[in-house]
Amino acid sequence: MEKILQGAILIIIAMLIFGSFGIFSRAIDSPVLVLVMFFQIVGLFGMGIIVFIRKTYSVKGQLKLIACYVAMNLIADMSFLAAVRYTSVANAVFLKYTGPIYVLLLAPLLLKETRGKKIISALVLAIAGLLIILYQNISGTNAISFGIVLGIISGLTLGIVTIIIKKILTNISVYTAMFYRFLISTPIMIIVVVFSGAIIPMESIAMLLFFGAIFAVVGTAIHLEGVARVSAQRASILFYIEPLAAVVFAIILLSETPTLLTLIGGLLIILSSYIMIKK
Repeated sequence: MEKILQGAILIIIAMLIFGSFGIFSRAIDSPVLVLVMFFQIVGLFGMGIIVFIRKTYSVKGQLKLIACYVAMNLIADMSFLAAVRYTSVANAVFLKYTGPIYVLLLAPLLLKETRGKKIISALVLAIAGLLIILYQNISGTNAISFGIVLGIISGLTLGIVTIIIKKILTNISVYTAMFYRFLISTPIMIIVVVFSGAIIPMESIAMLLFFGAIFAVVGTAIHLEGVARVSAQRASILFYIEPLAAVVFAIILLSETPTLLTLIGGLLIILSSYIMIKK
């Protein structure tokens, strides 16, 4: 029981850290590409140290899947961080959590998993929540805001990441997968930043390093250690502290109050995911 309690506390701490992800991205005066680059650089050093200590270097033939994992994660990171800047934190984080919708749609094709009645009802709820958020963001010209589109992309790519990582982790540890993710993505992002002409604000270097350390290393390590101590079902339920924390942080720190429709849509998305993981 003590092990389970420790795991739950670690996951709660990690979710509170991740809940502030969007707040930090708003606070740091830096282009999104630069934010993502520092996230990869610091993550590489942090996960490199962990893998060195554990001596788990082998990818066991998973390099192609890891490359796909890297690509989807980069798109997910960039689209979410950009979404936070073009729409509300609540919109961005709830749309990010539509990932399970795409897992449900793609899993039967890619993972050969079947859909039961419970899964169908969860899917209907999630899609309803998504449509409610989309509805309130359609302007008089019937155009959905750029931030909403980015939020949908972040959810879609995170859903694909979930499917890919399930395949990868059957052969290697999650720390090893994370290390190779950062090993591949770091040079990619450095090249992208250089050729894009994005300016690295020198006065923000300390904050950029802190951003990478707290989210790519500290938050991730605490999260993974917590998950290792509790059941998958219990961990999945605790994950939903993140979007709720993100909304609360946005209200307190950014004076950004979500609309009623955003809250209704977001709660439907969260409820759908809870139904999926509930026995």
